[in-house]
Amino acid sequence: VNCHDAPLPRYGGLHAPSRALQAREAQHGVTWHVIEPLIDSGGILEQEIFDIEPADSASDLNFRCAQLSLSAFERLLDRLGPAPLQSRAQSPARRLYYGRDDPWPMSGFLALDAPAADLAAMVRARDFGPSTFNSIGPALLVAGGSVFVVLQCSLCRAARHDTSPLPPGTVVRAAGCSGELPVVVATGDSATHLQLDRVSTLDGRPLSALPTVRVGTPLLSTTDAQARAALCELADAWWKHRDHWLGRFVTFEVTEFVSLGLAAPASLVAGAHGSGGFDGKAACSLLDGRTASQPPPAGEANPAGGGWLVRLAAALLVLGTEL
Repeated sequence: VNCHDAPLPRYGGLHAPSRALQAREAQHGVTWHVIEPLIDSGGILEQEIFDIEPADSASDLNFRCAQLSLSAFERLLDRLGPAPLQSRAQSPARRLYYGRDDPWPMSGFLALDAPAADLAAMVRARDFGPSTFNSIGPALLVAGGSVFVVLQCSLCRAARHDTSPLPPGTVVRAAGCSGELPVVVATGDSATHLQLDRVSTLDGRPLSALPTVRVGTPLLSTTDAQARAALCELADAWWKHRDHWLGRFVTFEVTEFVSLGLAAPASLVAGAHGSGGFDGKAACSLLDGRTASQPPPAGEANPAGGGWLVRLAAALLVLGTEL
């Protein structure tokens, strides 16, 4: 038998609590089931269902699943006897399965033209707590040409006297004139804004403010479909092969690439291929399809232009090493 952290036949496979939070499910659960060749498809022996609270994160659901799996297992032990255990067949029509390479919405990047509740759910789905390995990566935000990690956010009702909806991504208000947190931004839901409560740099340094953020200005500039598709493709490719590269890098240190406006690894030591230094800037340039000696394209300063690929490549290298 096997215990799965989901209410089978829903959410078989990997990262079930995060998938449920991302989908804004009202309930979740754990299931003890018979092992069959088709993963997570065997007959149900015991199951516990619980309500998902509005503020629950992936860390909260993982902890609750671990607790309830024990009580469900106790009931399973009580049923042991000379007769075979009776199980309940799963409904193939209701089966929902996610494998390792199945995509995530926007690959973890917050697209601020989505409803605020969906964005908050994405942040909570990627919050594994400070002591648990995050195997899917945190929620990311592109702002001012840089990439930040959103650790915590909340929903904020729009003012009733607002007669015309603000464009998604517009900074509605901040705690100070220099982008001090919390920062409230407009989303695709004109009645609800997203409040960014806790944000960090890519290497884990907490921020008290988002630099270059001003009230009334757009926070997110990569809004066209083509840029988003390329952003997700590169992010998905990195996370898919992350374990391979992390096995080859044994140390790293972070420096600030002023020309890129992003924290990126300055030195990565390749453990599998000797102790030669690994030039992070050159690697990021190569990932952008050009050599380090070539000048940046004219659109370098525009996150939606050619330079955003370099910034994202550097960001993913840092995230992969940190997480």
